[in-house]
Amino acid sequence: MPLALSLALAASMTAVTAANPEQHADPAPLLLANFNTQGTSSTDRGAKDLISGTWQTVNDNIMGGRSQGSGQIRDGLMVFAGSINTNGGGFSSLRARNTRWDLTPYEGIAARIRADGRTYVVHIDTGLRYNNGNVFYRGSFTTDRLINANGEPITTDESTAETPAWQDVFVPFDQFVPVVRGRDVTGRVEQLDPAKIQGLGLMIDDGQDGPFRLEADWLKAQPRPTLR
Repeated sequence: MPLALSLALAASMTAVTAANPEQHADPAPLLLANFNTQGTSSTDRGAKDLISGTWQTVNDNIMGGRSQGSGQIRDGLMVFAGSINTNGGGFSSLRARNTRWDLTPYEGIAARIRADGRTYVVHIDTGLRYNNGNVFYRGSFTTDRLINANGEPITTDESTAETPAWQDVFVPFDQFVPVVRGRDVTGRVEQLDPAKIQGLGLMIDDGQDGPFRLEADWLKAQPRPTLR
């Protein structure tokens, strides 16, 4: 191809892209849960539904465990707190079910949280079953130690005793692991399909005994953040 024609075609393609920037633009984040609302305990049937479903506490006592945990709306935040006992289980979770989302345009789940330095999990249900059990998808994220188990701030460069700092976390869909009854079944079932999400939640099962606390402002589906 002659050089002049090649340059002309390149210039034409650049002009089309510039004229239609939305053609390659990432989708705007989709708000899945905004906890800045009034409510009470997650176990109170009168509490306002969130995420188009009902939040439920699911702890390891369903399998004979001894962990405790619950969720409450306090001052416009979802407070997920309790205590983990690894003798007989070792997990606590807060789940919103009966949801229906096609999150294909997005690359993962983002959350604005402040917590206690422990590792937590975004928990997703697509309705898939394997070997007579429910398949759940789990994507873990670590937290900075911004508050203690009582919700009291731990002073950092970005916070004061009156206003603890916030942490924005992002869990990519391609890092979610399928589990059945707590066991990894990667390779035996399909990987997470963002088009089939029926339930979403937060969970802790980091193998450590003791109290935990996580406060969440919102949950969103969004493209993968750009590193700066």
